Amino acid sequence: MVIILQNKRSLSGMLFGVIALTITLFHFTFGPFDPPQHPLESVVAEHVSAVKQGIMAGLKGEVPADIGEKNTINSDKLPAKRSRGLAPVTQAIPAFCQNFCFFSSTFTP
Repeated sequence: MVIILQNKRSLSGMLFGVIALTITLFHFTFGPFDPPQHPLESVVAEHVSAVKQGIMAGLKGEVPADIGEKNTINSDKLPAKRSRGLAPVTQAIPAFCQNFCFFSSTFTP
């Protein structure tokens, strides 16, 4: 325990790794959190009807209605993004702390 407390960079890397592992295990154990997506047939049918409505509006001389994409938060992708975000932090801590943290890296019993 004393060795771990002496090497703070290693401890911080392990803590971030444990946090990322916990997030991932929680998601795989209790997920998926979002309802399943629509079947391919219904998605294709929606696009075909939107194209048809756009063509009909263009032939009539009307301006077609803009249907923007829905930007919803996908709660199934958030844990993966968090884990991928913690990985560079775990790797960067030793690189940035190397110049600022002055402690012995050798073990003396």
